[in-house]
Amino acid sequence: MNDIKNTKLRKPLRIAMISIAAILVLVIVAVFVLWHMSGRPSLHRIDASQMRTMDFSNVEMYPPSFATDALYLVQLVENTHPIFVIDDWLPSDYEVIRDEFLAYTHENIERLDFTFAMLRYITALRDAHMNILGAVTTAYVDIHWQALDDRLFLLDDNSDVSAIEVVEIGGIPVGEIFATIERYYYSENEFGRENSRNRFSRAKEIIERSGGNTDGDIVKLVLDDNGVISIKHVELNERKFHDPKFIIRHEMIDDVFTLDIRTFINVPSEVTQEAVQAIEDAVAIHVRTLCHIQTFGFFFRITNGFVLM
Repeated sequence: MNDIKNTKLRKPLRIAMISIAAILVLVIVAVFVLWHMSGRPSLHRIDASQMRTMDFSNVEMYPPSFATDALYLVQLVENTHPIFVIDDWLPSDYEVIRDEFLAYTHENIERLDFTFAMLRYITALRDAHMNILGAVTTAYVDIHWQALDDRLFLLDDNSDVSAIEVVEIGGIPVGEIFATIERYYYSENEFGRENSRNRFSRAKEIIERSGGNTDGDIVKLVLDDNGVISIKHVELNERKFHDPKFIIRHEMIDDVFTLDIRTFINVPSEVTQEAVQAIEDAVAIHVRTLCHIQTFGFFFRITNGFVLM
């Protein structure tokens, strides 16, 4: 009889203990999740943008002018770009750059000046996808070169980097040309920065905006070949920038599969398919996988068949 009573008592006690343990586990998991998420950006439009975006309710959007165009652009950007709905992502200097843009476009300026002002405003978003690559470039120095470690080198006939360094373009040091590029085009990583320098250091308007001389559509280059200084005059024409060599390579290192992609420009389809097959093979065997896509500057892991961004 006592055994029956003990059995009846033990059963609810066991259920109660299991319930308490489950609640404790849930509490611990909840605390861990909240702690883990505390350092991550949250989506709260009102909190994030309340003091950082313009109030357009009483703004006059007429008559048509560069000032009106600037207002429309700011309104469009602030109403659509995700940076305005993510806490603590909007750069601290955004409002300063935006207000400078709006004040400047109220002046009597030319279209090219407005375009550069617009490019400068866009950099405040710290988003290379917002770059307007063809906005101001009408002619390019007809030569191929490669930016490396804050320097610029000519390419040889095989499109490989030579020992000949370009030290001046249109009478302006290369470093000043680079500074102008970075004022108007944002780069998210080192490869993006080099790519922008390769493109826009050849652009007529960037050279002129830096104070360089392009009279007669001829640009003077000062070259340094292992200490031997020479001058080269190069024409400007409508030829576009030199596309960088594509890089897609993968390697298995122990149980980690690595994939390095530098650019998607001019990549043969068979190379792309080979990389895709390599990823699929890695996922199939559940290896730990680290992929670095340097063009966009982000990482993702493929673990047990799932892609985690």
